[in-house]
Amino acid sequence: MRRLKVLLLPLKNHFHPACDDVIQAVGTRHDLSVFDDTQPLAPQFDDVEVVIDHGGSVGTREMMDVAEEAHLWQILGTGFDHFDLDYIRSKGIPVANCPGQFSSVALAETAMMFILMLSHRYRERAVR
Repeated sequence: MRRLKVLLLPLKNHFHPACDDVIQAVGTRHDLSVFDDTQPLAPQFDDVEVVIDHGGSVGTREMMDVAEEAHLWQILGTGFDHFDLDYIRSKGIPVANCPGQFSSVALAETAMMFILMLSHRYRERAVR
């Protein structure tokens, strides 16, 4: 398997433990680097083939402009709400999302838990 050059765009102040799993899964198989907003933008995207955007809200138009070699922009999140989908499509970069822990199944389970808690008057019993 060919090693890809991958760049991880972490959410500020949410690196651990959120990005640890990504680093463990991707970093052993590919050449992974983590974006550093204190460093110049363009050199960090040189020859990057895959961008992993945590939450889809880290990537900017400026990043998309310099990601000339990107073959995939992977969003770790449920949707494209916080992402400029039209702009990246105009750049010809394919985009995918991977819901992970914020998937519709987890959301449905949480909703059911709240419904059961409300139906059993959880808060009223806990206060007594």
